[in-house]
Amino acid sequence: MKKLLCLLSLAALPAFSQSYIVLNNGITLTLDRDAFVYDLSQFNQPYKITNKGASYFFEDNILHTFNKKGFIFTTDFKEDDILEKGGNFFFIDNDEIVVIDENGSFFKYEDKVFKEKIQIGGNFLTVMKDKKKNLADLYVINNKGRYVLNNIPELNPIEISVVGGRYFQTQSGDLFSVSESGFVFKKANLKNLKITKKGYNYFMTSDNVIYTVSSDGVVIAPLLPMEFKADQIKKIGANYLIDAQHRIFGVDSKGAVLLRSIKGHDLSKALIISQ
Repeated sequence: MKKLLCLLSLAALPAFSQSYIVLNNGITLTLDRDAFVYDLSQFNQPYKITNKGASYFFEDNILHTFNKKGFIFTTDFKEDDILEKGGNFFFIDNDEIVVIDENGSFFKYEDKVFKEKIQIGGNFLTVMKDKKKNLADLYVINNKGRYVLNNIPELNPIEISVVGGRYFQTQSGDLFSVSESGFVFKKANLKNLKITKKGYNYFMTSDNVIYTVSSDGVVIAPLLPMEFKADQIKKIGANYLIDAQHRIFGVDSKGAVLLRSIKGHDLSKALIISQ
């Protein structure tokens, strides 16, 4: 049975960001939904960051969250024992899940359906339904801070073999995307892709093609900046990539890949990468 334990409050320490990079000197660079990069004088101690996802990280066991408009909040929630984590949720007990919504608020639920988790993705997870029948359930964590059962006829979640941020692949090679609002879509035209690198809203394949996933779950192979060389990518962030020349390419909410810049900072010093 689902049980909402509490709605956890936010402290008043916001700074503009949608994704993040923490340099080794503690400077935190941020990216908005349009994949622009900012230095907004945010400082975090990288050696104290222990757990992280696409929309949160823990610094000195204190939770920091991100909202859809790009603010990062230092919360009053402290936890030193994170069992498992996704992009916008994490577990603090076998059946206690903390879910972060698009506004940076977060909710703690208790539900016994999570006792036997199988796979954890960016905004989804699978749990065992019936061991004898080899059946699983798919739960999606949407941008409203809710988790919903989302089994679709084309999928037995037990067959998921490759787990990404907002996408997954089955043993038979079928690709599915997950929208921010929690809908799941089968991509019949994209079968048997060999996924080698995984971001939150994009992935790369063995033939060096990058596919992006829009906020609505649309998957495309976008036009790329001429500077983008797939074999030169060295760091994989939630919605960005950094290459061997320390250039940063952002992936926006529509699935476009864009060359971005940030003056005065050396991205070879990037230490903490959002995931």
